Amino acid sequence: MTTPSIKKLKIKVKGLYNLSDDRTSDIETLKTQHQNDKDIIWVVPDNSSFKEIDKLIDDITKIEYLEQKYQSPRPEESPIIQNFKTAKSEKENRLKQLVEQSLQNGDAIYLYNTSQLDKENWQTILQTQQRQIIQNLYFKRLESQLSDEVAGKVIKEANDKRLKTYFAGPDFQFFDVEGNFVGEKLKPAEEILYLIRNTFVDGKTLQDELEIPPTGYTFGTVISTMAALMRGGKLIAKYDGEFKHSWDADKVSTIFTNATQFRKASFKAVLKSLSAQQKNEIVTTLQGLDHDTHTGNKLDWNTNDFDLGNAVRELAQRFCGKVDDMKIQHEEFNTLFAGLEKDKNTLSEFMGAVSENNYLEKADNFLSKKDAYSYAVTAIEKAEKFVGKNLPKLREWKQFADGVNDELIKSTKPNAEISKLYSEFQTQYGTEIVKNFAEIQKTVQKIKDEYFSLMKNAAADMAEKYSQLKIDAEKLVAEISLLPTGLNDEAASKANAISNYAEQRTNSNIVLKWDVKDTETKFTYSEILSFIDLYSSKKTDVDILKASLIREAPTKIENIDGETTPQIQTIQTKLPAAKMKVSEYRQWLQQELQKIAGANNDDEIEVSN
Repeated sequence: MTTPSIKKLKIKVKGLYNLSDDRTSDIETLKTQHQNDKDIIWVVPDNSSFKEIDKLIDDITKIEYLEQKYQSPRPEESPIIQNFKTAKSEKENRLKQLVEQSLQNGDAIYLYNTSQLDKENWQTILQTQQRQIIQNLYFKRLESQLSDEVAGKVIKEANDKRLKTYFAGPDFQFFDVEGNFVGEKLKPAEEILYLIRNTFVDGKTLQDELEIPPTGYTFGTVISTMAALMRGGKLIAKYDGEFKHSWDADKVSTIFTNATQFRKASFKAVLKSLSAQQKNEIVTTLQGLDHDTHTGNKLDWNTNDFDLGNAVRELAQRFCGKVDDMKIQHEEFNTLFAGLEKDKNTLSEFMGAVSENNYLEKADNFLSKKDAYSYAVTAIEKAEKFVGKNLPKLREWKQFADGVNDELIKSTKPNAEISKLYSEFQTQYGTEIVKNFAEIQKTVQKIKDEYFSLMKNAAADMAEKYSQLKIDAEKLVAEISLLPTGLNDEAASKANAISNYAEQRTNSNIVLKWDVKDTETKFTYSEILSFIDLYSSKKTDVDILKASLIREAPTKIENIDGETTPQIQTIQTKLPAAKMKVSEYRQWLQQELQKIAGANNDDEIEVSN
């Protein structure tokens, strides 16, 4: 027990009570007037010292006044001032003796209780009263305190289930075994949240406020409790000009691992919060939409309310961005995915900035419209997957269906069934292709089947005709080979060409993929039909070649110079009737060709009516 200083005792005696002639009356006055002063122990001197102490304090006070007034005395004043200083020193020594004497034989008063002091008990009584002062002043003091190192560990811990291990004692059970924050009603949490309930308060102020009575928290308890509250989403930090709503936000770890930065940062309590049911509904909905996968940010039931509001906005932004990306990548997007613009508009409502003033309102809005939100996200996600997996197929089908329609137009042979199916295909293709994909596939398959039937029948007809043409051309080649060499070289070349041409058109087996061309011959329907139409011309060419064969070498005569030249002949012919059937004209033409089969190029034809 240390002896109080003279100055402190002087203040107590002079400032807090007035001496009277009756010491007993003074003691009762102190007990009455200061019965609620929990931070003061009064020591009243014994009767012999009572008046002298008061006079000594008065004298010392007066001398101190003179010392202050004459800090630079004139030469003639210096001896006088020095005498006062000497007298002051003597009085202080005497006062100290009386104080020490009072501690051993005076009366100690705390609140409304009086204890008589003596040489045996004075230390014990005063120490007991001091402990009572501490208990009465720090009545909110905790049984234990936290180390400031706990704060950094709590903020940096990645495993929620480990959070509970950083705290011991009933005052600090902030987290359950799953890492859920459950400590809002604990004493240190309540004290801090009360101080920051209305406005932002800096860490230095919080430290100073909580270190004094009635709490008496250490700095470690303050910063570590704040870290637990931050981790539990119960406060907002303002640091370096930015608001921090989440424990894992940028620079938050700096706040709770550096005492200087903690004191600079300011904090405000989150007083309003979502109910457990609301929070569960939001988390369940967003997790069902694969929020973590799409955004790259973790979301669970420990996520604070502000971050939940931000998560709704973040996912909406991500999917609106997907729509914009698809628009850029696919020119026909507006035609193929016209419905997605409506879905984007639905999500756009949730893309506004989230602040400490509106995050609960935005959460409520999401809960009231979560079905529309979920539908829009799902529709965009399906479209995105469709683009990657099925759009190439759809484009291939579109190209095929358009190609079939073009083939019918080029062939001038319309097909009612294909025209009907093509009309259905265009309708399905132009609206909600994701939803209509299965129906589009069925429709285009029917178009393919019908087109295949047309192709097969046409190919069979073509193959039959050109197989016979090939036989006829090959017979003609064989016949020419039996005639004198050199007479029908040109005819042989043409016959071989017709044979090769016919060979390429004798295949009746049609194989179709998603192309209007047969995979082997590369012929389209319109081309096959044109080949069928061309058959008669090719058949006529063979007949003409056959009829035009030169079977004997032309007769040659010598001129006066002894040179041989072919003899010029005049072949008589008569035009047929002005009008006849094609078959009759063909027969007449073949006869005429036979007439000139052995003629020389210089021979002449005389035509009569």
